[in-house]
Amino acid sequence: MRIDVSITITRQPGDVFAVLADMSQYPDWSKGAGKFLNVSQNPARLGTTWTQITKLLGRDLEAHGKVDVYEANRKFGYRVDKPFPMNQVFLLEPSGSGTKLTFTIEGTPGGFFGVVAPLLKRTVKGQMTADLGALKARLEARA
Repeated sequence: MRIDVSITITRQPGDVFAVLADMSQYPDWSKGAGKFLNVSQNPARLGTTWTQITKLLGRDLEAHGKVDVYEANRKFGYRVDKPFPMNQVFLLEPSGSGTKLTFTIEGTPGGFFGVVAPLLKRTVKGQMTADLGALKARLEARA
């Protein structure tokens, strides 16, 4: 399963990257982020790890993340182990006076999530779109 969502934000790539690398800000703009615990370093950099508590199907889910993609002001990504192993990458590209931000999630849902993969993909894409909209609103309000 691969999902890509893009948005243009009227802020420079460095401003956008700073928010993406600050794990403490994720719950402010990402509805599914939940709570971040035991962040090994913040702002995050290559190798940063954390525990994340989110709600899924009415239950608390503990996931573990690790930053495995880090190109300052250009690319930021991490791998999580639950609800199934997946990579999440943000690509930042200059666009006029702002930044085109592309958010990609790749993973192979198994078990129950494999069975409901088409519904899961639509749901996750909707959440990604909403999260990027919230991130855009947050960053542009600071301008």
